[in-house]
Amino acid sequence: MTSDRWTLPSVTESFLAMEDELDLLRGSLGRIWEGARFSIHQRLLDALGAVREGQVQYPTLQPSRIRRAWAHARSALSRPSLATGRADFLIVGHPRRCRTPDGTWTDPYVDPLLASLDAPVRVVEPPHLGQHRSPAHVPGVRYLDDVILLGAAAGMLGARRPTPPERRAMEAVTEEVRGRFGVDVAVGDRMDEFRLHRAGSLRFYDRLLARVRPKVLVLVVAYGQEPLVEVARARGITVVELQHGVIHQYHLGYTFPSVPKSTFPDHLLTFGRFWAEATRYPIPRDRVRAVGYPAFDLARSTFERRPNSTVLFVSQLAVGEHLSRMAVEFARRAGEPVVYKLHPGEVYGWADRYPWLRGSAVQVADDPGLPVYDLFRTARAQVGVFSTALYEGLGLGVPTVVAQLPGWEACEPLLSLGYAGAAADASELEAAMCSLSGSKDADVFFEPGGLTRMTAALREIVGR
Repeated sequence: MTSDRWTLPSVTESFLAMEDELDLLRGSLGRIWEGARFSIHQRLLDALGAVREGQVQYPTLQPSRIRRAWAHARSALSRPSLATGRADFLIVGHPRRCRTPDGTWTDPYVDPLLASLDAPVRVVEPPHLGQHRSPAHVPGVRYLDDVILLGAAAGMLGARRPTPPERRAMEAVTEEVRGRFGVDVAVGDRMDEFRLHRAGSLRFYDRLLARVRPKVLVLVVAYGQEPLVEVARARGITVVELQHGVIHQYHLGYTFPSVPKSTFPDHLLTFGRFWAEATRYPIPRDRVRAVGYPAFDLARSTFERRPNSTVLFVSQLAVGEHLSRMAVEFARRAGEPVVYKLHPGEVYGWADRYPWLRGSAVQVADDPGLPVYDLFRTARAQVGVFSTALYEGLGLGVPTVVAQLPGWEACEPLLSLGYAGAAADASELEAAMCSLSGSKDADVFFEPGGLTRMTAALREIVGR
């Protein structure tokens, strides 16, 4: 049974207290807990009604593991195999690419860098739900499907069973979570799933790094890639993460208040100065460097605001049910044109998921290739909960309201620092719209000159 008291902050604070009390990051489950804690925290938030899970997740039942392996197998058979050959940089890109006007698909975090590094580079990409967006905007990308497939098979077929101490420790954590939070989120299964993933993946990632022999491994998303980071560290390869989204104190991919994470990257390159104090990172602060976001710079250089009366709602799967209802009610009350921009992960099946949007006065932007920047141009204001797009809109001068729906606390600094207004429902949103103004010092979110700064940082790290 859940409780109304559970919120993003209260679940996270209790979770971190439990982690500290049980010494989970230092104990016998340390490596396993490092890799499983983010997923367990996400499932707890969902089960307690604090924040819905924002990613499509596979259950851990064996048939679903088989379906996942089959999806990887089909993709591996239809994609180019991994390239060999020495490279200074091995970059693991982001599979959720954006469509460009020429019909290709770009990785906004990686593609701008490739020509400017002036060094041998290999780019690989994991699948997203067994798929890749193609053709890639920059040719030459290779895919991790074969490594993932072989690792999954090795984990399922060849990994040892948990030792009795490991099994007892996992059962103890399961009982602690159940007693503390009052829900069962199969904590032991989550940890055992990561244990199998790690056991199966290590040698195949080691082969990958042996082929390429990079000086620097660059990850767009490091959490979920703990076995790859572990192998890189064993080989003496420096690991760098590029910021890809909102970082905050309740994001357990980055927050480690008391004990460092052994498989956290050596360096984190962030969008701007704002993110340096966003949470308690497990690395020294001088390794959290504000370098900018080259793709945002490109958009900003050609951006011209032509605002009309449109109010733009920026959605996410985690908050879509509540936010879409607010959009419909606001459109009914205010009589203003409303555009509801679906996150790419929401596009498929949105009409069944949010039936109240069908036939409403709200215009649904459901083209996954439509850049949100195109909608920022004409929006007089934007509304969202904790999307990265809120910060991008602020950086482009769009007045912003944080909808105080489950998970809004992730963007609380925007309110306390005066960057945005707040509204808990459609009636408050009407009032908030009357007092909005443009943002102040938006460069704090996105440091200008991102390509130059990021390239310089990576060259310094690689020692060139």
